[in-house]
Amino acid sequence: MKKLLILSSVLLVTLIISACSSGIDITFEVNGEVHEVRTIEEPGTTGVPIPRVAGYHFLGWFEDEDFTIRFDNQSEVSEDITVYAKTQPHENTSETPLTDMLQLDPSEFEGKTFPGDGIGEVILDRCVDGDTTHFTSNGSFINLRYLFIDTPESTSVVEPWGPASSEYACEVLSNAETIVVEYEPHPENGHPDVHPSIGRLGSFGRHLGTVWYDGRNLNLEMVELGYSYNSGVNNSQYEDYYRWAENNATANNRKIHGEDDPLFEDDPIEVTIADLVANPEDYYYKFVSLEAVFVRQDGSYYLCDDGEKFYLYTTEDSYINNRLGYRARIERLFLTEHRGNYQLTNFNTRNTEVLTTEPVENGCAVD
Repeated sequence: MKKLLILSSVLLVTLIISACSSGIDITFEVNGEVHEVRTIEEPGTTGVPIPRVAGYHFLGWFEDEDFTIRFDNQSEVSEDITVYAKTQPHENTSETPLTDMLQLDPSEFEGKTFPGDGIGEVILDRCVDGDTTHFTSNGSFINLRYLFIDTPESTSVVEPWGPASSEYACEVLSNAETIVVEYEPHPENGHPDVHPSIGRLGSFGRHLGTVWYDGRNLNLEMVELGYSYNSGVNNSQYEDYYRWAENNATANNRKIHGEDDPLFEDDPIEVTIADLVANPEDYYYKFVSLEAVFVRQDGSYYLCDDGEKFYLYTTEDSYINNRLGYRARIERLFLTEHRGNYQLTNFNTRNTEVLTTEPVENGCAVD
């Protein structure tokens, strides 16, 4: 009898311990269905999933079905809980609901200057591409590389959606009433929860920051529209928004996540240098193929034919220097402009066939 009581007691204790150690369940529900259940062993926080729902934007987790109490990686959990995903149908809604939600209040930058105060109003100087822009602030030049994004190339090399991303960024900035540039906050500036690993200066001495136009976060908007992936977004004050934005763009196959860039669908136009010189506007933002001679004048590179020349923007200095005066066939050059002057870009040695074995007469002066 005593043995039976002991065994019963042991069994009871085991059951109690088992029940107590079963953990705390966090049920993540999306559009009325269970997406995932996570269990933590003791009260605390838990990471949250980012559901990819085709046809919807995901706008965050909430502790209530009215979406008033946010739930995130820092939310404390002490008992079983169901949290709900706020979603928005992709069709017939704003293309950028996350950017719409994240607005910059004027009180955050009024009376401040960039870069001294870490945030301030600036003036557009020149558009470079989808993730780099030149500004001025109180007469000082600001070469700004956008934090946390990396759009496809559109300068010396042209990639799908690169020119489109550059055009979009330039258009909204050119039409903005107010442009504000912001460094990522740092602990030494009174933000103890911000990670110090995010720098303020990048390669080539460029400033690293967030661009706001008329209160909208342009960096985030480029991700949400599918013009860019996230890049190094860890520890940002806006980290969740960037992750959700890329997730939503991927779920809906937006631009770089699945759409074909219409600019790349057509074959290049066959032209001559004379065509480009006479009517460059006819070939603006188009791919062209041609035959010409490599020349250099005043330190710059040109393509020359029958005495006519056209500026070539490229970083392939060594390749061209060894072929100055040689005639070549070049495929898929891209015609764009820089400060009002037309130029050819997208020069690629793989798309180039040298046609002569020595320099030829071309009618253009050479350095």
